[in-house]
Amino acid sequence: LSKMIDEYIEKYFYLGSLENRKKRKFIL
Repeated sequence: LSKMIDEYIEKYFYLGSLENRKKRKFIL
């Protein structure tokens, strides 16, 4: 389960980071 969770977190974090880059520009 740990491996699957790690892969899910990596994919979710990667996709989230791409979407948050636009928001972070306003925040930063």
